[in-house]
Amino acid sequence: KVKEIKDFSGYASVVLTRGKKRYVFDYHLTLKFDVVHVSEVGVNADEIDENEADEASTAAAPAEAVVATGTFKLPDISSTVTIDELEIEPSSGWKKKPSDAHTAGVVECRSLLVEEVRQKVRSFVSEFNAQC
Repeated sequence: KVKEIKDFSGYASVVLTRGKKRYVFDYHLTLKFDVVHVSEVGVNADEIDENEADEASTAAAPAEAVVATGTFKLPDISSTVTIDELEIEPSSGWKKKPSDAHTAGVVECRSLLVEEVRQKVRSFVSEFNAQC
């Protein structure tokens, strides 16, 4: 779950090249995120492992517990960046470290979030360039 975007900075400008206007931007930001475990009401996420979570009863309304928090830095989001060039730098450590029972799942969730961020940035850049 993306929690916050902070340290957003950069520039946008209009460039005149061979008599044609081009719109360019270059942004930098830090993205804060939570990895959330959804469990049965009354069950502490730190007390069950991933297999037990899958087997938990779904009769009660699910409860969410933050099992890890972290950040990514995106140092170069620009109108010319390709998806392969997009840098996404995970923080060197966790703001809230996952328990041993959740580490594998949290690492997988973080990888999925990186790919989702890549797709969203690619979509933004494509839409931006199509309008210019």
